[in-house]
Amino acid sequence: MPLLPPAPTTADPGRDARLAFALAQLLHSAGAPVWRVEGGVERLGAALGAAMACMATPTGVFVQVGDHLEVLRVRPAGVDLARQAEVEAALAGLEAGALSPAEFEGALVTAGLPRAQKPLRDLLAGLAVAVGAGALFGGGWGELLGAGLAGIGVGALDLAAGRSPAIGRLLPLLAGLLAGALPRALAPALPMNEQVVTLAALIVVLPGLTFTVALAELATGHLSAGTARAAGAFVALLQLALGVGFAAGLTPALSPPTASGLPLPPGSLALALLMTGLGLALLFRARKADAPVVVLAVAGAWLLISTLAPAVGPAGGAFLAAAGLSLAGDLLHRATGRSPQLITVPGVLLLVPGAVGFSALRDLLAQQTLSGVGAVFDMFALAASIVGGLLAAASLSALGGGQTPGMMAR
Repeated sequence: MPLLPPAPTTADPGRDARLAFALAQLLHSAGAPVWRVEGGVERLGAALGAAMACMATPTGVFVQVGDHLEVLRVRPAGVDLARQAEVEAALAGLEAGALSPAEFEGALVTAGLPRAQKPLRDLLAGLAVAVGAGALFGGGWGELLGAGLAGIGVGALDLAAGRSPAIGRLLPLLAGLLAGALPRALAPALPMNEQVVTLAALIVVLPGLTFTVALAELATGHLSAGTARAAGAFVALLQLALGVGFAAGLTPALSPPTASGLPLPPGSLALALLMTGLGLALLFRARKADAPVVVLAVAGAWLLISTLAPAVGPAGGAFLAAAGLSLAGDLLHRATGRSPQLITVPGVLLLVPGAVGFSALRDLLAQQTLSGVGAVFDMFALAASIVGGLLAAASLSALGGGQTPGMMAR
């Protein structure tokens, strides 16, 4: 069934359809949420004066131009901030009249060119994020060493998953197995807190951001996309918990210490935030010029949640921090034209309830029902608070000046 009734389009319907399909596919492959994919196609239709409609899901995109409907089968992809920025700049240029339709098509072709694989960069990014997260979680030198080694291992698995769909389907299970076994293997030589090492190594594969986006999609009426994304996040969490559980069963039973006994020096928090921000900038493929923005977003998110949570509780702190990040992204867009995703995506990543959900499933699998159920409710409360903050900020932004280009913008 068509997405919209038959309507006249421009004098070049073939070109319009080609541009709409290319735009939707590019945005989806760059990890944009469904409302940005759908909104991008709608903006393109308004700029060209053509009748266009789009419906996106995590695994498919339906695009209609005039009387022509096409279905694109797509694979869920990681966030590529540089590609999103290129597409957004091209679309904004078309809307402003700075680009002709032919020039816009050329910009899309350029943005869609295959990127050179840089395995060393990706491994270093995994190392930086894991080490930085280990310090933010309160670990010492022992935890940082274990998290760094495990982070490199998880990064290597992620690279292998990009080349092999079979490994990709088992990535959370394999990552959980590695991150759970490594600290146990190293503990006899260097005592370390097993939980800190495991969570720090897995932070880049925890589906907390995916789960938060799923709730946002459900809250904004994208029911099929939100349900599918939430189911995918739950399966990934279950695989991670199973992998860590298998590691506990395959390795000798240990009595994990509460700390390594090798604390970090004063001032290490700033270095940890810098490493985490740079690592996320690399993982999210941000442009070099945008890396400082990503670092500031990570530092701002950490300062907001660590300051607000003790005062108003974890849920209240998550709500206010998410709203602050979204408004900051809106201000960035208005002032410089840069994508607000540079602030909202890495910033919200530090707020998302992936670690809570992972702990909940691990407790449930260990038959610790009471703590596991409590952690599940905590996960939903945190995710709902983050979504509420993003929606509130989007509403404030709309009242203050029309478009809402932040994370919740269409």
